[in-house]
Amino acid sequence: MFSTTGREYDIENAHGKITIFNENTRDKFFIPSRLESPDGIIFRFAKEITVPSSINDIPGELEVEIVADPYDSEGNPVGFRGNLDAGTDLQFAALPPISREYWYGKTNRGPLVGGSTLTHFFATKEDEALAEEFLQKKFRERALKELKEEVFRRSQREKEKQVLLDDSSLVQVEFSDYVFPKDSIGTEMQTVSVSGKMRVSGLVFSESKVEEFVLDKLKSTLDDRQRLLEIDNHSAEYRVLDASHFEEDGWVKLSVKMVGVRSLDFDSLSPQNLAWKQALQEEISQKTAAETQALLVNLPEIERVIDIQIFPMWQKVIPTALHRIELQTAFD
Repeated sequence: MFSTTGREYDIENAHGKITIFNENTRDKFFIPSRLESPDGIIFRFAKEITVPSSINDIPGELEVEIVADPYDSEGNPVGFRGNLDAGTDLQFAALPPISREYWYGKTNRGPLVGGSTLTHFFATKEDEALAEEFLQKKFRERALKELKEEVFRRSQREKEKQVLLDDSSLVQVEFSDYVFPKDSIGTEMQTVSVSGKMRVSGLVFSESKVEEFVLDKLKSTLDDRQRLLEIDNHSAEYRVLDASHFEEDGWVKLSVKMVGVRSLDFDSLSPQNLAWKQALQEEISQKTAAETQALLVNLPEIERVIDIQIFPMWQKVIPTALHRIELQTAFD
């Protein structure tokens, strides 16, 4: 069902008597003018008036009849919104702010009443296109939801995670058989029934194949000291780089990000590891425990420094002889 956009209104304007106040020491003449309520509703009085001046700091007063405008500044009907409570302040809309302190109105003669709005809804010629756009959007949202549910069920059945990329460039939509009741145009109704068909397809693939590819790439970045422990299965992020060939040729270019957990093998006898350990020993030689701590915590290969011990107790810095510097690893 689509909500029609046509509107016609039967409006009764709120009206009533208010008091205009004059805090200036001179009489104030007004041509027929506008007064504005705190929520922006405009009221008017139809006659020329003269409000007497204030005397002994007591404002001059004049009672006038005002009527609400039928529509507000945005074209919406005022109607019942013009019914103001007694005691509501009103300002002269055309006066500068400083002048509004001298001349203003108040509904101190009772509330403003009589405002009402009866709205008639009807279908318009524009609703045919608007309803089609509305229906396509709803169909697409529902279809994608069902596609994701089916991909999840397939993953459960095949015991292998399947991924659906719902990027707009990869979701193919075919909308057909749209029906809009054209004979309803101009007829008073709040909703209209429309129908159509939509076929939605997208790109689905096995994430395990991507993991294998990424795993090989990650392993190629490791040196002889490192080994890959695992890939975080929940870390995958995909970004479409090029989908221009998807519809015709069936391929896309993606950016894939996955997080792998690696460890450092301190005990490896590889030349690279031995050279790295020797360079580290040379760097911390002749440094205090605090200096060594600061250096080690900033190395990407070291996650945490557990302890630094220097023997004998009276020695303040790490020895110069590299064979006396021992590096040990610990695992949680």
